[in-house]
Amino acid sequence: EMGIRDSPAPPAARPTDPSYADGARRTGPVPGPAARRADGRGRTPDRAARRRFARHFAELAAALTVQPGGTATQADRFAAGLHGLADLARDHADLPALLRSEAALRLLERACRAPGALPAAHAAQVPDLLAVTTHLDEALRPLSLDWYGDGAPGLDTVDLCHATAAGPTALAGLLAKRFFGTPLLVTEDGPGLRAHHLDRATTPLNAPARALLAAFQRALAAETYARATLITPGTAHARRWQERCGAAPQRLRTVHPGVPAGPFLRVPDAVADGATTLVWAGPVEPAKDLAGLLRAFAHVRTAVPDATLRIVGGPGDAPDAAAYLAHCRALADRLFPGAPGPVRFEEPAAPGAPPVADAYA
Repeated sequence: EMGIRDSPAPPAARPTDPSYADGARRTGPVPGPAARRADGRGRTPDRAARRRFARHFAELAAALTVQPGGTATQADRFAAGLHGLADLARDHADLPALLRSEAALRLLERACRAPGALPAAHAAQVPDLLAVTTHLDEALRPLSLDWYGDGAPGLDTVDLCHATAAGPTALAGLLAKRFFGTPLLVTEDGPGLRAHHLDRATTPLNAPARALLAAFQRALAAETYARATLITPGTAHARRWQERCGAAPQRLRTVHPGVPAGPFLRVPDAVADGATTLVWAGPVEPAKDLAGLLRAFAHVRTAVPDATLRIVGGPGDAPDAAAYLAHCRALADRLFPGAPGPVRFEEPAAPGAPPVADAYA
């Protein structure tokens, strides 16, 4: 996963691989008022830098506050603002200080009050604007790292960038792609944007701040998908989210995660008996799209009336997994009324339930 290390690791934690080089590590200051740096980055912005910041941040803020419509103009404005800020940071301006400045608050407030802005953005107050600019400073901190290849090895020496999620995690890859043409590979086991929305729903932020941060996350994810050379979702569910955010289908390759093979080596093959039973095994959560499986099985039943379906698995780790399992049970009852129905739910941990490997056999 691409990320930012807040401080250098202690010597004992460093890899023992002889190919490891201190010059390959990039460290960033902890979020907060930016400190001056010995390499010249983080110096007080001059008037020209402040003018450039105002121009680029206004573009980014305008893209975040307009009504969501997925228009090319909105995406272009966000990209122009984001990459303009990257250019500014590369020129050694103190971008974190600018993002936390009163000028940033005024620019964001102006965008929120502009005609056509999100209704939630219109209601933003100073605490909401402060929360948003603080988050933007933290999320965009990778733009201010000393990895542009200006006198020291950095992103210019990278052959491939691999991000495990779209959004801030992929910023290093976006920078390498923009400045050096480095290919960017994005792998997402689940829809990261959906996880962000679920996480933000439980935060104490007000609705205006949540709306603006959701717009930022959505726009950054869309920019990541637009620039990525290849995107490998882990599920069809994640792929649909990526396509909804603008990912080009021709650059999507679904790579389903595997499972440990050990338990299956000890299970003998079942004797062929002509049974027409389908088995699905795994944790039950929205990313698995069991609702789609149940609807597909309804079509199977029209061709094979005696077909049955066993769903072996309990609620997964997702916060809404238990509710999703209940939803799937109710959906099965609606699709296949009567008792006993052709769909059977089994939890491996339940008394008398078979292990997952036995269910496959």
